Amino acid sequence: MNLSAALVMRRCQKTSSFQTVKRRYLGSESKGSTKKVANKIPENAKKEPSSWWTSAEVFGRLGAIAGWGMSGAAIYDASVSDPDIISMNMTGVLIVYSSLFARWAYVVKPQNLLLSACHVTNVGAQLNQLRRALEYKIEQGQKDEVEAYMYKIAAGAAGGAACILLGPGAQSAIVGANVGVVSSVAAAEAGPFTVHFWAPMSKW
Repeated sequence: MNLSAALVMRRCQKTSSFQTVKRRYLGSESKGSTKKVANKIPENAKKEPSSWWTSAEVFGRLGAIAGWGMSGAAIYDASVSDPDIISMNMTGVLIVYSSLFARWAYVVKPQNLLLSACHVTNVGAQLNQLRRALEYKIEQGQKDEVEAYMYKIAAGAAGGAACILLGPGAQSAIVGANVGVVSSVAAAEAGPFTVHFWAPMSKW
């Protein structure tokens, strides 16, 4: 074997050794990085409530149980009370209120299906009460009052449908205009273009 061949072989051996050391080093570094990330996960993970006092699920269930009293009252009144005591304006407000909260309880995290079911039931109960009140008014010859009320319902339904249909476009336009606080509020996850804003506002 001549001198040049020996030099080439030695160079190859050095290169091979370097590659072996490099692979071992990078492999150990990768494992170390993986262990660091694994150790950090528990620290960044969402902590569970330490007690029932700080649990959203506990108070969500308690709120749903209390809400069933409202639905039960409407069902009870329909079975024992005369329709002349029904307030059509209040009944309409409760229909809108429970419709918004039924949607809110369905999309909120953690999801509250018990509360959603409570408000869906109340919507049905209040619609029945509204039917009874309208039929009573017609029987009493108050057709003009019934017609005026129906016009209000139609106007409210049209306004609500317009808000739902035009809302996304209006939100995009306001956010895109970049007008400071107004755009920030419009883009908020619980802003006026979400049910999270209007559900509690309906209490007013």
